[in-house]
Amino acid sequence: MDPQEVRLHAASIEEAETSRDEAIRLLDEYKAQLAQARREADELREAGRREGERQKTEIVGQAQEQRERIVSDTQTQIDAQAQAAVAGIRDDVVVLALSAAEKVTGKTLSEDDHRKLVEDALAQADLSGLRSA
Repeated sequence: MDPQEVRLHAASIEEAETSRDEAIRLLDEYKAQLAQARREADELREAGRREGERQKTEIVGQAQEQRERIVSDTQTQIDAQAQAAVAGIRDDVVVLALSAAEKVTGKTLSEDDHRKLVEDALAQADLSGLRSA
């Protein structure tokens, strides 16, 4: 080979080595970018998982609070209805006692007689089962 061919061949080898070095550098850069993208994807996935768990805990807590409110409100309503039922039964007992007393005695009772009769009837009536309702 003549010297010019050797120089051309050497230049080609040098250019090929430069291209190879550039390709290796770009490949390393790409690998680093890919590794960074994977890390960011993992971080995003983990952040999403944590946020999902946080929201789940919050939703479960809210549902528990709502359930407790509903149970409490329902119990309050039941208690109020039971008290109203007891009061209604007491009123019915009073009316029945007065009616029975008027029929037995054959006369209309005075206010004091009514009161005493009602108090006696209520004292004798077993309403304890109704109070606990």
